[in-house]
Amino acid sequence: MAYLLNKEQVSWIVFFSGMMLLSLYFDTPSILTKRPQSVHLQRQTDCASYALNYYQNKQPFFRPQVHHRFADNGYAVSEFPIVYYIAGRLYGIFGVHDYVIRLLHYLLFLVGVIYVFKISRLFIENRLLQYLPAMFFFSSSFIQYYGSNFLPDVASLSLAFVGFYYYLLYRKHAVFLYLLMAGLFFTIAGLLKISALILWVAILLLYFYEQFQNWRKQAFVWKDLFVWFVFSLSFIVLFAWVSFDKYYAMKYHFGGNLFGLYPIWDASLHEVLSIFHRLFIEWMAVIMTWPMWSMLVWMIYFVIRRHAKADAFMLHLTLLGGLGCLIYSLCWFRAYYHHDYYMINVFCFPVLLIILFLSIFEKELERQNQKIQKLVYLCILLLFSYSIYDCSSALKKRYSDQKYYTINPALYEIEPYLRKIGMARNDLVMSVPDSSTNTSLYLMNQTGWTECFNSASYSIDYFISAGAKFLIVSDTLYTHKSPYANFCREEKKIGSYKGIYIYRLK
Repeated sequence: MAYLLNKEQVSWIVFFSGMMLLSLYFDTPSILTKRPQSVHLQRQTDCASYALNYYQNKQPFFRPQVHHRFADNGYAVSEFPIVYYIAGRLYGIFGVHDYVIRLLHYLLFLVGVIYVFKISRLFIENRLLQYLPAMFFFSSSFIQYYGSNFLPDVASLSLAFVGFYYYLLYRKHAVFLYLLMAGLFFTIAGLLKISALILWVAILLLYFYEQFQNWRKQAFVWKDLFVWFVFSLSFIVLFAWVSFDKYYAMKYHFGGNLFGLYPIWDASLHEVLSIFHRLFIEWMAVIMTWPMWSMLVWMIYFVIRRHAKADAFMLHLTLLGGLGCLIYSLCWFRAYYHHDYYMINVFCFPVLLIILFLSIFEKELERQNQKIQKLVYLCILLLFSYSIYDCSSALKKRYSDQKYYTINPALYEIEPYLRKIGMARNDLVMSVPDSSTNTSLYLMNQTGWTECFNSASYSIDYFISAGAKFLIVSDTLYTHKSPYANFCREEKKIGSYKGIYIYRLK
């Protein structure tokens, strides 16, 4: 049958076969069925809480809600909640399953990998080297972990790559439909995560420079107004959503999300050094292997030396994209200590860099003899084989290392018991120990409060006055800890389940 297929079809068959095999090797089918757990459990349950509340409370799209009652009646918002809303709708068809959100995000991630491959084919002619940028994107344990998770960051980056591909088609064919597609995907990407706009802003700046050069040559044409219209409409929509975000948070008194900057210039020297230490000791090795980091440094050197042979647009865009990633990192640097996922959209720069590098390198490789070419291919094979192995190992560690599992596992299964002893899901509770917003509340499917945001005046006494009926303690040490010990008396206990104790507050 192979002789019936052309080279184009063979390339895609190899590509999809490779993705399928790697997905199996990374144990993706099993990961997609997992409940919220491991690194950044808090953020995962925040996302899942939106979806569940859309479903069970029949919330309209622009009225997202979570289990925690720090905001008035739980009305809170962060990123554009389209995925959570769709998941809530799907719950009504297939039942409530966490894999729905994971699967939606993973499908968007796969779309992004496909479009990285399509972008590579526009710049790289060598059929073997064409696979490498997509392979690089797909084999990062950092990207893989969040790509099949509850957070929308990898999905937003993936949609940015889709938008970039259509913008490249517009530059090549001048078909306005491609420009509209680019604007649409970049806008959705920015709505999911504002940092996904790094590439879109770089394209805008480059287009502005090109138009300025045309204006100097008096080469302005009216059709360029349509391009500006697409850019303007995109940023107007994004500005409108950010404004709604802030309005919604202010209206319902929610200050739990980072809507502003978190810059390096507001950090102390000790904080800066601590963040750099964690970056080098922990985060960088997860983002990609150290040999790959070394290779990227060499790629930058190679591109600088051979920049005259590069595609001018891709070269300038990569430089602007890199500058944008640097500015973004400085503006949100303080978030990097606890939130490695803030770095996901910075991953656009190494992807652009490797495409640019390979578009130059393939010409250098063609001039070498076959022995050198085979040696180069062998080195590439070893480098990516190690990255794939490291990705699989890192994923296994994140889903098995006990340091990521600090909550009582009975929280995952206690909801039927709570209903059995007469607690309704809308009965307000105080859940301890829990320093997150929604972790224990979401897992129990119970509205109320945790220890998050607590203060002397905003604590259990306030929660009781606000309507809290029950205290749920998932660690026996807390039954002796002030101020909870006053309420953890035997006569107030109404139930217990695998190390979790329930006390009546009223």
